[in-house]
Amino acid sequence: MKFKNILILAIVFFSLESACAEKRVNFSFGNKVQVLSDKAYRRTKNNEFEAVGNVIINHETNSIYGEKASISFKTGDAEVLGNVRYISSDMTVFGSKMEYNFTTSYLGVYNGKIINSNYTVVGKYLAKISENVFIGREAEYTTCRDCPESWSILGKEVEITKNEYIRIKHAYIKVNGVVVMYLPYIVLPIKKDRESGLLFPKIKFDSDEGVHFGIPYFWAMSEHNDLTFTPMMRGKRGVSGELQFRQALRGESWLELNSIGVNDRVWAPRKDDYKVSGGHSQRIGGDLEVHSFLDNFVNFHSYISGMSDLDQARDLQSFYDDRIRSSDLGIESFLNIYNSYFDFGVEVDFKRNLLFDNSKGFDHSYIQTLPRVNFNSIPFYLWQGDFFGGKSLSFQWKSEGAIFKQNHFNEINNIRNATRINMKPKILWDLGYLGPVNFKSSVSMDRQEYWFSKEKTDKRFVKSGFVYENEASFEISKIFGLSYDENIPLERIDLKKSEGLNIETKNEDIKFEGHVGSVPRINESFTEDQYKISRNSYRYSQVYKLKHYYLADQKQKGSQKFANQIESGIGQFDSNDSVREKEFELSHVSSRTSLPVSNTLELQWSNALIKKYPKKFNVFSDGKYLRDNFSYSKIAYFDVSQGIDLNANTENTLDKLTRLYVGTGFSLSNFSFSLSEYFYHQNNEHIFDLGLSHSLERLNYGVSFRYDSFTTPINKTVDLTGGIKISDLFDLNTRYSYDIDQKKVKETYFQLIYSPLNNCWKSDISYKTTEIENSIAFNFYINFNENKFYSFSGGE
Repeated sequence: MKFKNILILAIVFFSLESACAEKRVNFSFGNKVQVLSDKAYRRTKNNEFEAVGNVIINHETNSIYGEKASISFKTGDAEVLGNVRYISSDMTVFGSKMEYNFTTSYLGVYNGKIINSNYTVVGKYLAKISENVFIGREAEYTTCRDCPESWSILGKEVEITKNEYIRIKHAYIKVNGVVVMYLPYIVLPIKKDRESGLLFPKIKFDSDEGVHFGIPYFWAMSEHNDLTFTPMMRGKRGVSGELQFRQALRGESWLELNSIGVNDRVWAPRKDDYKVSGGHSQRIGGDLEVHSFLDNFVNFHSYISGMSDLDQARDLQSFYDDRIRSSDLGIESFLNIYNSYFDFGVEVDFKRNLLFDNSKGFDHSYIQTLPRVNFNSIPFYLWQGDFFGGKSLSFQWKSEGAIFKQNHFNEINNIRNATRINMKPKILWDLGYLGPVNFKSSVSMDRQEYWFSKEKTDKRFVKSGFVYENEASFEISKIFGLSYDENIPLERIDLKKSEGLNIETKNEDIKFEGHVGSVPRINESFTEDQYKISRNSYRYSQVYKLKHYYLADQKQKGSQKFANQIESGIGQFDSNDSVREKEFELSHVSSRTSLPVSNTLELQWSNALIKKYPKKFNVFSDGKYLRDNFSYSKIAYFDVSQGIDLNANTENTLDKLTRLYVGTGFSLSNFSFSLSEYFYHQNNEHIFDLGLSHSLERLNYGVSFRYDSFTTPINKTVDLTGGIKISDLFDLNTRYSYDIDQKKVKETYFQLIYSPLNNCWKSDISYKTTEIENSIAFNFYINFNENKFYSFSGGE
C-alpha cells in the first residue's frame, strides 16, 4: 500500500513538471496575491513557495518582476532576485535583490533605483518602511532621469515622503560627477503643498562686488500664509537679509511684504565706486502690496514702497529690478466700486522722486495727487430703432476730481498746488446704414475748473468747449476659401496625383508638463488609413472712413498765469490740462500723434487680411467647441490716415495738411515685420518706427529702428538682437543698442548658454556694458522638480 502511494505521488509530480514545461504556472494565495512563473515549487514542511523563471507577483495594486522568488507563508516575506522591478501607481523601483512583505507591504531593495515622474533616486539600499515613506543609505537624488550624472545630491541618509518632500543628511551637491558643495542637511519639496525648510542656496558672481551667497529658509506658517528669510553675504558689501511674507486673506484678497537690509561696507553718500569705505551703513528698503476683490463690485489695491537711500536702486539691482515700476516710489492706492451701470473710484498717490540729487533726501517740491476721484457710467440708450437716422441714441457720463499738492509749498514760476474738476459727458448718435455707408455722430463737453488756494489773486481758472465728431464709413470685403477639418480615407486619395505632394502624417510629439522628454502622438493615419486635412479661409477687407472733428465754443477765463503755463505744455499736471486747439503741438507722444480737433477732416483707409482656422477639438471643454470652434489672426495690414486743417489760413491745399500716418506690417509663421511713420507737413518732423524679426531652426535675429525728430537731441537709435544655436548644447545670444545721432553705443550684451540634453540643468556666462558700467555674470540653473529652471541667484 505504501509503494502504491509513492507511485501515485510520482505520477502526479511528473505530470506537474510536464505541465510546467508547456504552460506557465499560475498560483493564487487568497484574494490579494497572485504568482505567475515558468516553474514553481512548494515546500510543505516549511510552508514555503518558490517560483523560478519570468516571475510576476501581483499584490493588490502593485506588481513585482524578477527571475526567482522565494515566499514564506508563515511570515509573509518574499525575496526576489535577478533584474527586479517593483511597479506601483506612482513609481517604478529597480534593483538586484528585493525583499517584500505581503502583510506590512515593507519593501527593501539592494542596489536600487526609484523612478518617479518628477525625480530619480539611486542608492545602495532603499526601503519602503510605510505606505508613503522611503529611506535610503548612500543614495543620490536628481530630476535627471535620462542622465543622473548631470547633477545630483548625494546623501548618507535619505528620507522620501511620497508627494511631500525629500530630506537628505550630509548632502553633497554634484555636477557631472564632481562634488561642488556640501550641506549638512537639505529639504527638497516633491509636492504641490508648501513645506517648511531650507531652500536651495542663492549664488551670484559679480565682477565688482565679489561672490554673493545666501540660503533661504521657507516657513509654511499655515495654509494661508508663509514667510521666507534669506541671510546673505554680498561680497565686499557685507551681510544682508531679505524677508518675504505672504498672506491669503479671503477669496482673491492677499498681501505680500518684501524687505531688505544691508550692513553695507562700500556705500557712502555721493560715493560711486566699489572700494570699501571703512565704515558700515545700515540700508533698508522694501515694499508692501495689498489687493482685495470683494463680491464682484469692490476692488482695492495698494502698493507702498520705500528705501532709506535712493542709491539702492543701483546697488541692489537683484532685489529692486522687478519692483521699481516708475521714476518714483511711495504710496499708490486705489479703490473701485462698480456695478452694471456706474464706476466710482478713488486714487491716492504720495511719491518720492527717484531723480533727486540727494540720495538721503526727499524732493518736497514733487507734486503729489491727494486724492483723485472719478465717477463714470456706461452708455445709457435713450433710443433704439431700426430705421436710418434712429438706430440708437445714447448718453455717457465721465467726470474726475483731483487735488495736486506739494509736500512743502515751493512754487517758483509755475502753479503747482491746485484743485481740479474735469467733466466730459458725451452723447453718441448712431444713425445706421444708408446703403453701404454707416453714419455716426457724437458730441462731448470738455470742461476743466481749477482752484488755487496758495495764490493771492486770480484763484480760479476755467476752460471749456464742445468736441463734435462725425463719421461716415463703408467696408469692402471678400472671403477666400472655407475653413474646416476633414478626414479623408486612403481609398479616396489619387496616389499618382499626390506623388509630388508632401503629405504629413505624423504630428509633433506630445510633451507633458512636469515631465522631461516626449512621447510620439498616435495618428489616425496609421490606424484607420485616413489623412487629416485642415483648411484655412482668409478675409480681406478695406474700410474707408471720412471723419470730421470740430471744437466749438472753446473758452477760457480766470488766471492768466495758469493759462500761459498750460499753453506751453511744460507746466501741465497731465494731458487733461492741455488746450485742445494746441494739444497736438505738445511734447507728449500721445498728443503729437493725434489730430487737432479745432476743425479737422480725417481720411482713413484701412486694409487687413484675417486668417480663420479651425481649433483642435477638446473633449474636456464640454459644449464649447460648437460655439467657439475657430481662431482668427491678423496676418497683414496696411493703414493710412491724413488730416486736413480746415481752419488753416491759406488757399494752398498742401499747407492745410496736418499729421500723416502710414502703418503696415505682416506676421508669418516665423517672420514678422512692422513699420509706422508719422509725418508733420508744417514743420517736416518725423516719428518713424521699424521692426522685424525672423526665427529659423538654429538662428533668430531682430532689428528695430526709432527716429523721433521732436526730441532734443534727436532720438535716432537702432537695436539689434540675435541668437544662434551653435550646437545642441550651446546657444549664443546678443543684444546691441546704438545711438546714431550721438554716435555712441548705449548697451551691448552677450550671453553663452550651456544646456545639456537631459533638460535637468543649464548654465550661462554673460557680459554687459552700459553707459555707466561693465559687468560679467555667471549663473547656474537647475530643474528641481516642476520642469522649471531656478537660478542659483534666486530667479526663474
